[in-house]
Amino acid sequence: MYIRYLIIFSGLMALINANDAAAASVEESLEHSQFVFKGTVTKVNAATLPQIRPTASTIIVKVDEVVHAPPPILGDYKGKEVTVQLNRPGAVRTGEQFVFFTTNWMFGSTIALREVDRRQPDADISITRSRVAEAHARLAENRLQNRLSDAELVVSGRVDDVQPAPEHVRRGPLSEHNAHWQQAVIQIESVLKGQINDRRVVILFPSSSDVMWKSAPKFREGEEGIWVLRREKLEAMPPTQDYLTALDPMDFYFRDQLDRIRRLVK
Repeated sequence: MYIRYLIIFSGLMALINANDAAAASVEESLEHSQFVFKGTVTKVNAATLPQIRPTASTIIVKVDEVVHAPPPILGDYKGKEVTVQLNRPGAVRTGEQFVFFTTNWMFGSTIALREVDRRQPDADISITRSRVAEAHARLAENRLQNRLSDAELVVSGRVDDVQPAPEHVRRGPLSEHNAHWQQAVIQIESVLKGQINDRRVVILFPSSSDVMWKSAPKFREGEEGIWVLRREKLEAMPPTQDYLTALDPMDFYFRDQLDRIRRLVK
């Protein structure tokens, strides 16, 4: 009887470990991917874009189901054909179906993607969606945790005032990617990480919509939220000075994320 229970227990532990390994593997693949979809290989040694020379590494895949993707990009591609550049030439055959983890390569009349990973599809696509969604949530939590760990100051509050940055800041080197620096004065409600003696903090942010600064948060008077701040020496600034900034999309959150950020800071 003891041996029987031991065998059952060992089997359960092996299944749990296998599931944990599969979850970790999905997370690892997703970390380097932008687009995840279930697709059927329709042609090998082929490409959908004329600028891509077909090789043993390029295949055409019909998108059967979009699992994870930025909506404006791959969201409308269900039922359409895309080019996938394989990790290993000649690794698939026409008619085979996989879940592809990919990153963008080229855009044109259709899109071309580079393979990060591929795996056999689950019998039910909802299982795949659930696994990828859970992995994506864990990755987002880990990235935020790392961002918070690197921050000098994390505060919640309200933007009291927005003005052009001081002249010596705005007078930086001329560039086609000029940031058009502004400064925001934040009235602090609570300090979640770090130390500050004042109840106000001044931060710099780029008002430019140039491609170099497009994703950086832009702030308006009266805006409320949570700022994840770090001190940075910027190209336009005197080398002896550094400034508090929130230049990454992960550096600003609305107030509904307050409990989440408090938990991660702790």
